[in-house]
Amino acid sequence: MSSKKEVELAAKVVAWLEGNGFDVYQEVSSLVNNKTADIVVKLPDRLSWVIEVKTSLSWDVFRQAHEWRCFANYISVAVPGARSKGRNFAGHILEQYGIGLIEVYDRNVYESKQAKFDRSPRRRLADSLVPEQKTYGKAGNANGDSFTPYKRTCMNLRNYVSQHPGCFFADAIKRIDTHYFSFTGARSAMSFWLKQDKVKGVKLVKEGRRLKLYLDDNRNTGERP
Repeated sequence: MSSKKEVELAAKVVAWLEGNGFDVYQEVSSLVNNKTADIVVKLPDRLSWVIEVKTSLSWDVFRQAHEWRCFANYISVAVPGARSKGRNFAGHILEQYGIGLIEVYDRNVYESKQAKFDRSPRRRLADSLVPEQKTYGKAGNANGDSFTPYKRTCMNLRNYVSQHPGCFFADAIKRIDTHYFSFTGARSAMSFWLKQDKVKGVKLVKEGRRLKLYLDDNRNTGERP
């Protein structure tokens, strides 16, 4: 469970990364493994670095970091700084799995163990990053505030309808980028979510035998299927 302290800890890591010129994304909900990473850094040559943030160096953060193996080129965990025998032992475990360790202190952030490079992740996480993920949700938040592929599809549909009010539903789905693998899948899924009022600001209207789309500011039920 995320907490206010975790958000504050993550904010220090984000500031440290951005201060060093890195391209940083937060609360990244990704299709590569259906997980959400606290922080993703987009590196040159389509490489990626995932950082999971926790208020303690526990088995939970080990597990979360380990789930990104084969999907990111570098993986690290970020936790409050400490000096103890237990911390040294935990560092040895992280090193065996190639996971880096970032320690956060009151006034600075220190990378005590660098992550090992994974040459060939199954799918390139960096290719799925979008600008909205830089600021939409704060890393480590407990509210589920992440810019998901579904939300991007809804945003693209809403933008298209704002420019083409009264457009045919099928035509709109054909002309926008979606996170679905096929037009048929996108048409079926988005028809369902529109009928459930899950696409903010867009309504689906049947006129004769055709389905059309209009903007509707009263439809603010959110975009979480």
